[in-house]
Amino acid sequence: MRPRLYLAGPIGGESYSAATDWRVATTSVLDGVIDCFSPMRGFTHLKGEQSISDTVSLRAPRVHTTKGVISRDHNDVLRADCLLVRLHGAKKISTGTAIELAWAYHLHKPAVVWIEDGDENIHAQHPMLVETFRWRTPSISEAIEIVRGVLLP
Repeated sequence: MRPRLYLAGPIGGESYSAATDWRVATTSVLDGVIDCFSPMRGFTHLKGEQSISDTVSLRAPRVHTTKGVISRDHNDVLRADCLLVRLHGAKKISTGTAIELAWAYHLHKPAVVWIEDGDENIHAQHPMLVETFRWRTPSISEAIEIVRGVLLP
């Protein structure tokens, strides 16, 4: 069985492209060696959105109700061996991402966080959240290399 990686990061307030492009690119880079779980899977009905609402669309399939989203994402974190978390460029607190980091911390699952250096990013300003970061890097390519080092023999 291949290692499993959960791709966490802001969705609410992001464009569909911003929420999905980095996940698609990361999955492509790791294809064949690490299985990636994206919380954006199945949300193609949001394609073209410029700012995804924090509330789930009533047009969405049943799995994408608020209860469905938290259940699926929690299950993904439970099944994952590691989290790769994009906080880089975040303009507002991503509550869902903070919850996913807390789940991972509680489950002793490593989290590799792609975030700016320093404390300018809003997520870097709370000591409890920062303590959930096992690795921190300002580069997605370095984050992927850290994930490889953590998950691959």
